[in-house]
Amino acid sequence: MSDQNTNDRLEELALELSSKTIEEALICANSMEKLVDEYDDLGGPTSETYRQLIMEFIYLYVHLGHRWSFETHGAVDADKFAINLESGIRKILAMIKEDDASEIIARLRTAAFEYDPGKYYQRNLEYSRYLKLLPDSDDDPETRGKLLWEFGAGISAMVAGHEKDARIIIPCVDWTIESLNNMLIRKRLQQLIEN
Repeated sequence: MSDQNTNDRLEELALELSSKTIEEALICANSMEKLVDEYDDLGGPTSETYRQLIMEFIYLYVHLGHRWSFETHGAVDADKFAINLESGIRKILAMIKEDDASEIIARLRTAAFEYDPGKYYQRNLEYSRYLKLLPDSDDDPETRGKLLWEFGAGISAMVAGHEKDARIIIPCVDWTIESLNNMLIRKRLQQLIEN
């Protein structure tokens, strides 16, 4: 069990990461939408597909935040962290529906999405099956069974109709890694126990 100071810092970090999670999910969904538009055979994403893309990236990032907080802070604090992260995301998404004139917010509102705890729970169980995010090295050709590859395969199924479209999977994995590097979830969780 952690002290109150650590709990407060974990809650603060989760709330801070809530907005960053949505921001990075939007960046990835926008990138995927542009990529899909480039391929005539894919037909372009619908507003429902765009909404699903955003939510799938959010669910992945929440899962990884929960996974990494479990590694650094244990089960009880990991659950608190994930609850705070989800709560922050839900609050932001609820505010988006209200009143904002910016183009991004208008687009989000058009997508009309909500954080679905049941869908997150499903994804969390699914993603928990994969112990590794990526192959151990560049020399390891086995990408299947690694979380980010399987996530990309799921995105491929959503936008291309099948799980094997490398034109979708590889950029999806790259954008996800870039987003994770931007958020620094794991590093920031580790810093909490070092300070």
